[in-house]
Amino acid sequence: MQQFDIIIDDGGHTMNQQQTSFMTLLTLVRSGGLYVIEDLETSYNPTYASEYLNSSTTTTIELIKIVVDEIQQKSPTKTIPSVRSVFSFEIADGICVFTVK
Repeated sequence: MQQFDIIIDDGGHTMNQQQTSFMTLLTLVRSGGLYVIEDLETSYNPTYASEYLNSSTTTTIELIKIVVDEIQQKSPTKTIPSVRSVFSFEIADGICVFTVK
């Protein structure tokens, strides 16, 4: 399977599109590579199928918050296998850059 040094997700704006891309494409980034999600502001906009802090949905911003627990070695709440490859991430307004182990 081909792997990439960097993937920049500049695709969909809905929560389903962003999260499906992240879960699928993250596995294609080689060790030391980067995965970038942009347009994160859509997590706060109902036009893009987001309901921020609604317990029945998960926005992409909320998914990134879950990644905090996923990358902590001692965390007992590891639930997303594809995210276990994340070493660290940096987040700014509208964008997040993940570094792969």
